[in-house]
Amino acid sequence: MPAQEIESKYADGLPLLDPVEDMNIGDPALASAVRLVERLERELAANPIQAMQRNPSAWSAQVMV
Repeated sequence: MPAQEIESKYADGLPLLDPVEDMNIGDPALASAVRLVERLERELAANPIQAMQRNPSAWSAQVMV
C-alpha cells in the first residue's frame, strides 16, 4: 500500500493495537505489564503536578506562592 494511501486512510494517525487482543500475544507477563502501564498512566494523569505541566500559568502561580 503506497504511503499516500495509508495517510489518507488514517488521517487521524494509525490506530493503536492492543498486543493481547489484536496481536494474539498470550504471554501472562505481557498482560500484567499492560495492566501496570495502564494503571500508571491513570495515576500520572490524576497527579496535580502533571496538570500543572499542561497549564504553565497554573505552574507559575504555584511557584510564586
